[in-house]
Amino acid sequence: MFAGSLLTDSFWANEALWLLSIMAYNISLWMRTLTDKKIWREEPANFRMWFIQLAVNLVSSGRQFSLNLYRAYHYKERWLGINSLVESLDFG
Repeated sequence: MFAGSLLTDSFWANEALWLLSIMAYNISLWMRTLTDKKIWREEPANFRMWFIQLAVNLVSSGRQFSLNLYRAYHYKERWLGINSLVESLDFG
């Protein structure tokens, strides 16, 4: 998750960046494990490419923001399915 390429002149800044990278990786792995077993073993770069880096429009309506996916997005149904599973997760 780019942890090795983010180097600064400060040890503490490098440590903070490293910890944030590990936390982001763990969150993405938990999300993939809890929602879709098919994508559980994908590399982080592949997962970022199709799940996080996607074309959307940010729409503001009545003090609320929402994202509209690009109509021709190849993985649209898969993304919406995983998104609905993430929204339905209950840790309580």
